[in-house]
Amino acid sequence: MATVSGSVSYGLYQLAKRYVVPIIAPPTPEALAADKAAIDTAFSDAFALLESLKTDTEALKEAEEKRNTKVDQALEEVERVVETLKESSKRREDETKRLNDEVRNLKDLIPKALDGQKESQAASLKDLQAELKSLKALLVNRATATTRFTPPPAQPAHFVPPPAATVTSAAPSPSPVVAPSSEPATNGGGQTLGGKPLGAITGGQRAIPAWQLAAQQKAAAAAAANPTNGESSSSEAK
Repeated sequence: MATVSGSVSYGLYQLAKRYVVPIIAPPTPEALAADKAAIDTAFSDAFALLESLKTDTEALKEAEEKRNTKVDQALEEVERVVETLKESSKRREDETKRLNDEVRNLKDLIPKALDGQKESQAASLKDLQAELKSLKALLVNRATATTRFTPPPAQPAHFVPPPAATVTSAAPSPSPVVAPSSEPATNGGGQTLGGKPLGAITGGQRAIPAWQLAAQQKAAAAAAANPTNGESSSSEAK
C-alpha cells in the first residue's frame, strides 16, 4: 500500500512540476525580452502599415482633389458652353424675328412699289401721248399752212411788160428756188419738239408755197406769148 501511494504521489508531483508550475511561476527575463521583441516587432509592423495607409490615403486624397478640380473645371466649361449656346440661340431667334419682319415689310412694300411703278409708267404714257398729239397737231397745222393758196399781188392796169430784145432774152428764166433754211423759222411753222425743228421731222426741206408756184407758171406762160411782140417792136425801132 505504501508503494502504491508513493507511486501516485510521485506521478502527481511530476505532473505538477511539468504542467502547473510553468503556468504559475513568473516568466524569466529571457522570456520577457523575447516577448518584448515580438511585441516591438508587431508594433513596428503596425506602424509601418499605418504609415503605408497614411501615404495611400494622402495619395488618394490628392488624386480626389485633382479629380474634383478637373470636374469643377469641366462643369464650369459646360456652364460656359451652355451660356454660349443660350446666347447664340437667343441671337438666332432675334435674327430670325428680324428677318421675318423684313420679309413682311418687303411683302408690304413690293405691291406698293409695283403700284407706284405702274402709276409712273401710266403718267409717262400719258405724257408721251400728249406729246404725240401735240406733234400731230403741229404737223397738221404745218401741212394746212403749206397747202393754203395765197394769190399774188394785183398788177396795175397800165403795166406793160418790157419787150424782149432777142428771142433768147425773152425766154422764161427759171425762178429761183428758195433754199431750205438751216436755221429754225421764227413763225409758227418753226416750232420745235424735243429740241428738233419740225422741218427736220418732216424731211429736212421746206416746201414751195402754192401761190409762188402759180406765179411762176403765169410768168412762164406770159414769156412764151411775148416773143412775137418783142420782135415787132424791135423792127419798128429800126
